[in-house]
Amino acid sequence: MASRHRTAPVLPAIRKAAHELGDRRAAAGSGWIARMVGADSRRLDPLLGEVDRLRPYLREIHRRHLEGGRTGYAQFRAPFELYALVRFLRPRHIIETGVSSGVSSAHFLLGIRRNRTGRLHSIDRPIEQRSARFGPADSP
Repeated sequence: MASRHRTAPVLPAIRKAAHELGDRRAAAGSGWIARMVGADSRRLDPLLGEVDRLRPYLREIHRRHLEGGRTGYAQFRAPFELYALVRFLRPRHIIETGVSSGVSSAHFLLGIRRNRTGRLHSIDRPIEQRSARFGPADSP
């Protein structure tokens, strides 16, 4: 009997997308998403595979991070899973607390755009940036 939560066969697309984003640690897998939403991972794998289409956006996010002096984007390294969750669940509203550099926000919005429905509500405290580029003490 096959497992409902198998490893996603979309690893090449994920690997390329993670490279474009500038973080090899952003390796997505459908298993934990499937367990969280109670779905078969085979329904989520194609949604994770869509990240290949996001590569131009990911390249731009990475470029802007480097331009602004950021070498990373967050401690939560699951932007592709967030995209897949939005695509799968098709929420009318997403409430995000803590925006940091906007990587999660971008993936929420890309999922909403692809779904053609939904709204993102983001809440964060303002950050006082001391110079044009983030220094080690500036990065949230």
